[in-house]
Amino acid sequence: MSFNPICTGCGAMSGPSVGICPFCKSVMRSSDGHETASHALFQKNYNEGKLEHALTLGTSMLKADPKLKTDLQFVLPYVKVLIESEAPSSQTRSLLVEAHMHAPENTDVLDYLEILEAKTYLKKGPNDTGEVMLKNIIRRSPKNTHAHFILGTHLFWVENDSTLALVHLEACVRLQPNFLRAWGCLGAIYKKMGNTQLAQLAFNKCAAIETNPNMREFFLMQTQ
Repeated sequence: MSFNPICTGCGAMSGPSVGICPFCKSVMRSSDGHETASHALFQKNYNEGKLEHALTLGTSMLKADPKLKTDLQFVLPYVKVLIESEAPSSQTRSLLVEAHMHAPENTDVLDYLEILEAKTYLKKGPNDTGEVMLKNIIRRSPKNTHAHFILGTHLFWVENDSTLALVHLEACVRLQPNFLRAWGCLGAIYKKMGNTQLAQLAFNKCAAIETNPNMREFFLMQTQ
């Protein structure tokens, strides 16, 4: 692969680590037409919990190359970013529906479609339809961090059940160590339960992951 990426949007050239053209914000490509390190950089940002960076890069990649909608190696991580960013469910569902058309047997796509449906049924009260759906997803896909996250946050913020919420949110950070929002919720739960030491650890983890200076300061204030 050439190490002289050329922007298809404006023709600018830049280093291979840029990912997005600094001039027109298109995804940079190599001179032989292949993607540069954009995919790897997108996944790296997500894995490190840099949600805002991952969202910006992923959105730019999709805008520059709509064919990525059929690439599950891009779509599934991007869907996770959208869910964690509280993007409109219609946008996330649209991507998953198109992915399902191209890969109807993919269980991850089916799980995430069901997660979005379950969210619409969540309401106050034990074992509502949404909770039951999420528990079923977790039963068959115990490593699905977002089923754990959505159920855990619902149990804590809506049902006021810190003990059950803790089970799912602790599962989130075991499976995805840099899951920023899960750490934030854990900090709030530990603080409510009077476990100051664990709350400080959780909020310090948030501050270490967070890229927004104002939010980083907020998390650090929670440790005092």
